[in-house]
Amino acid sequence: PYTQAAGSLGRLDSPRGTLTQAAAAYLRPYDPINTATVGASYDSERQRNGGDIDQVLFNYAQELKLPTIPLDQPLKLGANFKFIDASGTKNGRGASKIGIGFDAGAIATSRDGFSMGAALTDLTNDVGLPRGGIVPTCNSAVP
Repeated sequence: PYTQAAGSLGRLDSPRGTLTQAAAAYLRPYDPINTATVGASYDSERQRNGGDIDQVLFNYAQELKLPTIPLDQPLKLGANFKFIDASGTKNGRGASKIGIGFDAGAIATSRDGFSMGAALTDLTNDVGLPRGGIVPTCNSAVP
């Protein structure tokens, strides 16, 4: 119900090479639909002796009440559409590749208090990265 902004910095030592990550996100309620949010984020990852990736994500998420399914809370659905710039992804060398991608997720909570979530991430064209290698940073809006 309110506007949010977030940022993160990270560093991971790896046998392949140090990985550095930075991200920023902005989310806000979507006024025409009072149970929806929209947002955008930027994610940058750099790995020594590896590849670099930059992503810009646009997000939409919404809660849906389904009267025919016994849920304690509304079903939460969300999706990201993203632009990807990956470079140096093969042994630290290689040309920059531009791509587009999509992520989607859902969370359901039963009347007994059990929650179940599912997500489809990194549905992208070939940018030289392994599938599932990058986690979307706008996931605070994707359930």
